[in-house]
Amino acid sequence: MARSMVVSSINLPIAGRHGYERGFGATRRLTFALMATLLLVGFVSPVVASADDPFSPLTPPGLCCQGMAFFGSSVNRVFMYGGLNGNATSEQVTYKWNWLHSGWESGSTGTPPQGKRSSTRMDFFGGAVNVLVLFGGQDCEPTCTLSNNHTYTFDGMAADNWIDCSSCDNSIQGIPDQRTSEGLAFGPHDPLGNPELVLFGGDNHSGPEGSPAVAPLQDTWTLQGTALISLNWVPCTSSSGCSNPPPNRGTPGMDFDSRTSNAVVFGGSGLSGRLGDTWLFNTGSSAFWSQCTTTACTQPPPNMQNCSSSTAPPCSRYGDRMVFYDDGTNYGSFMFGASTPQLLNDVWFFKGGATTGTWTKCTTKAQGCDPSVTPPEPRCCFGLAFDSSQTKILLYGAQITQVPEKVCADTWSWSVSQGWKLVAGTACA
Repeated sequence: MARSMVVSSINLPIAGRHGYERGFGATRRLTFALMATLLLVGFVSPVVASADDPFSPLTPPGLCCQGMAFFGSSVNRVFMYGGLNGNATSEQVTYKWNWLHSGWESGSTGTPPQGKRSSTRMDFFGGAVNVLVLFGGQDCEPTCTLSNNHTYTFDGMAADNWIDCSSCDNSIQGIPDQRTSEGLAFGPHDPLGNPELVLFGGDNHSGPEGSPAVAPLQDTWTLQGTALISLNWVPCTSSSGCSNPPPNRGTPGMDFDSRTSNAVVFGGSGLSGRLGDTWLFNTGSSAFWSQCTTTACTQPPPNMQNCSSSTAPPCSRYGDRMVFYDDGTNYGSFMFGASTPQLLNDVWFFKGGATTGTWTKCTTKAQGCDPSVTPPEPRCCFGLAFDSSQTKILLYGAQITQVPEKVCADTWSWSVSQGWKLVAGTACA
């Protein structure tokens, strides 16, 4: 996944080197990519597109709270699914990004997941399983009501269906409660060395959108299995390694650091407001969860924080997105945007060790944040994914105002060498 850029110790290139979510075949084909509220990073051989690859553009509407992820392996494309459009209704279309043509196209002509949804999360489950996994979300047709706890999988082939994962929904040890806006990351390994998908927290919507009955959760689950037909959810309890989980929260940033084998969680909206703590999950340690308590991870209370400051750590926030960036030289957990509730468009990198780490704000051209280049508009609840075949981060959409509600339809790419670049649509303002 993504690696942090640091001004020195975080390996940033040095001279060379939400609340909003709560309120709301053929001969040759380009490999298929899907965008739902998920994101995946892996290292694979670059995909070389040719001029005769077919391309039928499909322009998505302005969206926020969608799922987005990179499908590695033989597909090597970014996919996007679901989300809220400008009319506050949900989408049910699967899109994939085409780098050669700098545009979106249909990612699936098969049956989509049942019901339209927003605030869902998805990620790529690699290895022998090799599918995108979509979990939860809020049913938003015609209006947003209850959240759900269904698990769907998709193999990345355009004519294939999203499949209700029956083994997941009937796991022997139970399944996660209904929720939206949870943290989701693929990469940690179980005690036997098999990769697994880790789910943490989220919001349990027990009433219609806008109602106060939203409870942030604190539970940890892993999706395990070495074949699609055997995927099953397993709760991580105090007796099985999760005796010290992070406090309850929804809409946190979460990714997987492939260099340390840690899942990294930052921020979110908790029982008493926004959060700014950093947590690491690693099944290789005796206590799977550990809080980063180094100087660059601890901060004063939210009312004493300055979000424009470059001093680590980042200010408390929710609705942020994180992916692991790694171009071979520069690496770290890339975090962008969020709500405080003021919207942000800052970039931070986290580079961690086994149980510690350091946050560094991206502020210079060498780091990929040229002050003379206009970045995306401040935003939260957008789609974000790291395409390891291109070593670029892809960003789509967002919500930039709540009243009146305004969503974006812009697509941006980012890398250390390139910085921010608007690659499709019009900059949102």
